Amino acid sequence: MAQAMVEPNRTCNDVARAAIRLGFHDAAAWEMGMRSGGADGSVVLARECETRPENSGLQDVCGRMRTWFDKYKRNNVSMADLIQMGANVGAVVCPLGPRVRSFVGRKDSKTAAPEDLIPGPDQSAEQLIAVFARKTFTPQGIVALVGSHSVARQRFIQPNRSGEALDSTVGVWDTNFYGEVLDAKAPTNIFKLQSDVSLSTDPRTKGAWNSFVGAKAQESAIEVSMCWAAT
Repeated sequence: MAQAMVEPNRTCNDVARAAIRLGFHDAAAWEMGMRSGGADGSVVLARECETRPENSGLQDVCGRMRTWFDKYKRNNVSMADLIQMGANVGAVVCPLGPRVRSFVGRKDSKTAAPEDLIPGPDQSAEQLIAVFARKTFTPQGIVALVGSHSVARQRFIQPNRSGEALDSTVGVWDTNFYGEVLDAKAPTNIFKLQSDVSLSTDPRTKGAWNSFVGAKAQESAIEVSMCWAAT
């Protein structure tokens, strides 16, 4: 799995970033009060990859997950666990990527998750804070979560700019992303999501956003990464 996610120069590639996104899309199809949904493998098993527009661009990694699942399911590996492990591996293979403990035991579901639960790239901070509150995220937690955009590219929001990165160092999980969203003079080939711009300036998330900007923020990110690597 890791070998498929790394470029020859040891930065993370499109398979890694798709695996990270897939893990989020499977888990985020849930909110408080629901008795099912969430990280249950349905994004692949119910073919949501192929049928829902918010999953555009995930078809290749969903195919890879099916191949890996066929290989490992005899060892009682669930698709739900495989997807989340793929997201964790995708993050770890990115230089400076977070080391997160992986837990297993999720149950698979072939029932499609309810629609309209995945946050969109054109939503305002107001909308995102409300959506994520129903998923138990604080505003500060949302800001930390979108740090994954450090290694992201957009392909479908603005097709004439397909492939543009959201960060100047797209193969490395650093904190440059946060400062570049704020920077009016950032390189023009950096694509800024409206949702990120809104989060960076909203009073409820602005402070957390600014805490990730600058050299000290990067040093802290490196220290956290090293601590996880040592455990």
